[in-house]
Amino acid sequence: MDYIFHRGTSKWKLVLLIGILSSCSVKENRWICPCHLILKAQNPADLSREGSIVLTVFEGGEKELSQAFSWRSIRDEDYTATVSKGEKNMSIIMNKERSFIVGTELRIKEGEEADSLWASSVRASCTEDVCTIPVEPRKQHACVHLVMTGYKASDYPFDLRVCGNTCGLDLLSLKPIEGSFWFDASISHKRAEEFKPEVRRQMAKSGFDSIWDSAEVKYTFMLPRQTYDDGAGLYLNLYDKSTATSNYKPINISLGNIISKAGYDWSDADLKDIFISLDFISSEGQVRVMDWESGWTDSLTI
Repeated sequence: MDYIFHRGTSKWKLVLLIGILSSCSVKENRWICPCHLILKAQNPADLSREGSIVLTVFEGGEKELSQAFSWRSIRDEDYTATVSKGEKNMSIIMNKERSFIVGTELRIKEGEEADSLWASSVRASCTEDVCTIPVEPRKQHACVHLVMTGYKASDYPFDLRVCGNTCGLDLLSLKPIEGSFWFDASISHKRAEEFKPEVRRQMAKSGFDSIWDSAEVKYTFMLPRQTYDDGAGLYLNLYDKSTATSNYKPINISLGNIISKAGYDWSDADLKDIFISLDFISSEGQVRVMDWESGWTDSLTI
């Protein structure tokens, strides 16, 4: 009897839960009832990432819902969103801070650095009362660690501007969108040991940690996924601090070509971080990315 009693209680609980979720009578046309989305992380490690998540639901090209929530709510299974029934396109993005959404595009403001963005896109048939949505954001940014050797910080004569022709991401296709992108980079004073463990592991694996800590001038900045395979249009512009920028032609370094010639793939599902050293004395450079490294010699006119 105990077994029958508990089993019956479970059935009542199930019926009550469905009733609460649907807010529709069983006699009604179920199509007019909403569909409740349950978000499920595909990789448990995702739950340890920092930052909030933004879920945006589109029907066709029109936005139906945009809502922010935390990773904790997925872990604790206490998050739900409600949409009308039908075929939906969904964007799930993480770490959106400075960028903004226009239609189905996520854009970077001119003069602002790219966000450390993670994103995924899902098409779902929300035809039942409940639909489970997989959450598996992929890394849409490359963090560049740039070392300038040959100068001490006290006599370093330049301001650095990063310029590109990719200004954001299409939320549905996850393809980069063309547009003006630039920001003024600031010199970093962090030591290798101050970075997160995964960054320290990458630095150590490529032997870049000792270069980073011995350098006087160094930068860390984020780049968005690039439009072109060869990174054309991605540059470092060095402006002499002692000269009015309106009357001075900056030193122009083709960052995109340097990265791509070294074998970097901007179409990777998860973009890798990039470690670069530039030596102004020998006019030599080195690129390190996880399991590979490439060197080159070029002429820099200072």
